[in-house]
Amino acid sequence: MKNWSAYKKLTVVHLLFLFVMGIFAGCYAILGLLDDVSTNIKLLHFNNILMGTALSFLTIYFFRKHTKKSVLVVGWHLNVRDRYFILVIFIITMLILGLFTLYLHQNQTRIIDIQIEKLNRLDYYFLLLLALIGWMMAAVKEEVLSRGYVLFSLSHGNIMWMILLSAFIFMAIHVPTNGFDVFKMSSWFMGGVAYAYVYIKSGSLLVATIIHMIHNFMNDWVLGNNAAFAIVELSQKVPQDDKLMYEIVLKVIIIIIASVFYGKNGLITPASNLIAAWSKNDKD
Repeated sequence: MKNWSAYKKLTVVHLLFLFVMGIFAGCYAILGLLDDVSTNIKLLHFNNILMGTALSFLTIYFFRKHTKKSVLVVGWHLNVRDRYFILVIFIITMLILGLFTLYLHQNQTRIIDIQIEKLNRLDYYFLLLLALIGWMMAAVKEEVLSRGYVLFSLSHGNIMWMILLSAFIFMAIHVPTNGFDVFKMSSWFMGGVAYAYVYIKSGSLLVATIIHMIHNFMNDWVLGNNAAFAIVELSQKVPQDDKLMYEIVLKVIIIIIASVFYGKNGLITPASNLIAAWSKNDKD
């Protein structure tokens, strides 16, 4: 009975989440800006900040309403081990991105230019800061729902099932704004698995959110091919099959590194703070 209650609440919040996203899309359509949101880097990240804030507060409100607890219970720490983990993931992401870009250059997608001169412009640093904040807020709204709320609500279930369901919800919330594309959906699902694993092992939603933000920011910066923002100019959009291959490799590496950093208590055993919080939730 408790299982069904949790699933019903998650379904309601998920639908409300999508409804708010629809309201934003409708407003942009009325203003004639719907297409610009994906191409204008400033508008994209102002949207990420506004929508991320609105949807984060929506999820936090229902989290408190349904669990009678503060969202802080899901874990937001950032200790020394977490910082080293984030640093290693950042370095690995840069390395994998560099190798992937060279792979693309050897195939159909050529590197036309590496636009280092952008770093000489003060306004470009504003774009970098805006993108960091925008991708952080985009990650926050998705992590609070897909990891924090979902995993806390299903804490009485099997860990692998919780990870897979969290990844499915993460994938599902991307479809309305990005379309039904098998390659993209596979990438989102794999990302959902990796971020859920990072969260469960680290016990910190902040760690998972920062890893998520780094991934989005670096992909946008290197592979985005946006003339105003990307540091690398490519001859064409990255082919979806190549992009999926890169995403799978990177996410598997993230999972392996997370297991090395946090795996002393077992491969999929949650962090001690999550075990304590989830156990208390089950008793309540």
